[in-house]
Amino acid sequence: MRPAPGSFQEWVVYLFDRPVSKPQWYYSGNETIWEPSPTVAVDYVINLFQNAGTILAPYSDAQVDQGLIYIIHQMGTGYMDVIVRNDEKGSNELPWLLRQKAIQSICTLYEQCFFYRCSQNLAHTGEKGGTPLNHVCYMWWDIFPCLGQPEQSQYAQRDNELLAVMEKILHINHDACRESALRGLGHWAKDYPQRTAKIIDCFLNSPEAGKIPFKLAQYAALARWGYVL
Repeated sequence: MRPAPGSFQEWVVYLFDRPVSKPQWYYSGNETIWEPSPTVAVDYVINLFQNAGTILAPYSDAQVDQGLIYIIHQMGTGYMDVIVRNDEKGSNELPWLLRQKAIQSICTLYEQCFFYRCSQNLAHTGEKGGTPLNHVCYMWWDIFPCLGQPEQSQYAQRDNELLAVMEKILHINHDACRESALRGLGHWAKDYPQRTAKIIDCFLNSPEAGKIPFKLAQYAALARWGYVL
């Protein structure tokens, strides 16, 4: 059992400098899960995501996959919850600008980490040969602990920012990143059909879409209607 980390660097080691195991260390029941304060949690996530290329370089793809799932999964310590949750009055103990910065940093993680460390394999087709990091890249928006809530006005800023991040990721010149964004947009299509359709249509009508694999273009067409399961 490891002691609770006392600094950002100790936190990184705590999460990523682990043997890759099944079940993962956080499911083993042998570890006391450290729960930081909301402010510390968001500060650490922003720092990690904004500097992922450098900070995660010492760790294997499988270690990074294991640690990132811990960060974004609801069963973890709620790192994403403190970013995306409001109460019924729209309140959150963290200022919106800090939460917005954390949401925007997700795109930087894709740009600095997934872009360089994932293969171009398309997960939804069952293509073989992906790196261990292709897993969390593809499943990011399945694991991420929220969907759109257009009927709840207190979530309007959050939802708008998350959709903007998916749109930005869709324009990263990497098939696995684009596939992940399309999967996320497909999940959000039920709640924001016009917005997600516009994002995908704009991408499919752009010059860059002419260079993507046919199977990815097909997936985009399905995601437009929410058919990504």
